[in-house]
Amino acid sequence: MLKRLTYGLIVLVLLWQGLSFAQDTTEALPDIQETADLSDEEVKGIPTTFSPDAAVANTSMASEKSATKESSAPTSAPFSVSLMSSMMGAYQQSPLLTAEYQVKAAQMGLSTARRDWLPTAQANLKYTRDSAKTVNSSSNPALQSSPTGISTADTKQGSVRVEQNLYNGGATTAGIEFSAKQVDAATAEYLMTEKAILFKAIKDHIDYYSKQKVLDLNQKNQDLLQESYRIAKARHEFGEATLYDAAATKAKLEKAKSDTIRAVAELKASEAAYLKDTGINPARSLEQAAYPANLLPKSKEEAIYLTLQHSPELKKRDADADAAKASVDKVFGGLLPSFAVGATARRTLSETDSTTASSTGRYSSRVNDLGGDATLSIPLDFRGSTQTSIKQYKYAAAQKRLEALHQRRDVIEKTSQAWDIWQATKATIDQVKAQVDAAKIAVDMAKEEYLAGSKQTIDVLASEQEYFSAQVELVRSEQGEVQAAYALLDAMGILRALYLNLEVPLYDPTQDENKIPFWGIGIADDDRMNTVQTSNDEMIKWGTNI
Repeated sequence: MLKRLTYGLIVLVLLWQGLSFAQDTTEALPDIQETADLSDEEVKGIPTTFSPDAAVANTSMASEKSATKESSAPTSAPFSVSLMSSMMGAYQQSPLLTAEYQVKAAQMGLSTARRDWLPTAQANLKYTRDSAKTVNSSSNPALQSSPTGISTADTKQGSVRVEQNLYNGGATTAGIEFSAKQVDAATAEYLMTEKAILFKAIKDHIDYYSKQKVLDLNQKNQDLLQESYRIAKARHEFGEATLYDAAATKAKLEKAKSDTIRAVAELKASEAAYLKDTGINPARSLEQAAYPANLLPKSKEEAIYLTLQHSPELKKRDADADAAKASVDKVFGGLLPSFAVGATARRTLSETDSTTASSTGRYSSRVNDLGGDATLSIPLDFRGSTQTSIKQYKYAAAQKRLEALHQRRDVIEKTSQAWDIWQATKATIDQVKAQVDAAKIAVDMAKEEYLAGSKQTIDVLASEQEYFSAQVELVRSEQGEVQAAYALLDAMGILRALYLNLEVPLYDPTQDENKIPFWGIGIADDDRMNTVQTSNDEMIKWGTNI
């Protein structure tokens, strides 16, 4: 009898340790880690700490191991990556450079169109050599077919022709307008690429962070169930619990192990996506995403107003519609008269050597010619091909204008939906927090009633699993609120490195356009093009050697 009481006391002590461990592992979520922005070189090569084998390893004596970890673990992760670092890494990826080159190509097209107002000049050099032999024809056989003279003439001519277009039916002005709108469209496309890259980095960062936290909760839940199963098994061996309690605890433990394996796999997939989009190894952990409170609008009306001012999708559609209208004007210029003036300066040098039977001589001459002309051309569209082209471009312009109108409605709808989703996630946070608090109280009460003998082990486990599920939902809801906030900025078109104050070299299309000289430009590649080509060659060489 004494031996049985002793075993009963040991079981009660183990049970109390297990419940204390449950209390420790179900505390509130950890605070945000300290900010530590890392470059690619600083985080490159740091391995992740999670693996499926380690996640499902036998965790017997979990309370003692947990206490050891808590005493030896640092207060904050030594390596962490902030959301700003993630966005900066994504900003410097090649898709954005591709969009930048598209803008520069459009700027070169605008420069070409503007130069149509400049005069055209052409220089010609010409050299001619003529030789002539004079033969007399006579009835006297002695004189017949005898040469009487030989002459050689060398002519050198140089000329310069300058022409200036004064009016060509408005086609030049329309061409400049068309090219300018092409630059606007390419710039809007660049902004679309920029915000898409940044938002993808934000989603990857939040997704990886959330999966880290969910994996941590799964591992803690697995450790808790491992300890609970050990206690339930010991109680069953001493006759203090039924086989049902041990089997039910074992079932929950195996499910927790499978959930941990799945969480590890999801984390690995998220890590691969994060590394691809940002170029940064996530190392040991990521910091919780910062909330963009200073950029968020105060109302839905303000959000829609800012969308109409900044949306790159809308700007691109408007630019395409204006470019289509300029194309109509350019083709219409083919029906109008054109007027141009020109001037020609020419110099001709001639030298002639003449040899006859009686004399020999050399003659030279120089002729300077300077002239001007004016040309008025009136097209006669008898076939009607120009008129048909005008109708064709008008239909295309009407289509582009309708697309711009539909795009305006589309961006308003997306911004309105993003606002509603953001507000809904904010309201959901309060409900989930209340759920976590209520589940925490339920766990405490279940423990007390268990010690009083009115609850079974399975009842305590059920309350703990409900608390665990509420914590997981809270992690996802909190990160979902941050992502919804950035999704609203993305819909508004203000998710840009400029507004987010990213410490990266910003690309300003207007600066490149202002640097284009009016006279001459050169055709050599710029430094960034050469750098990209060198990097591409090195990558091909590296891929060939592996």
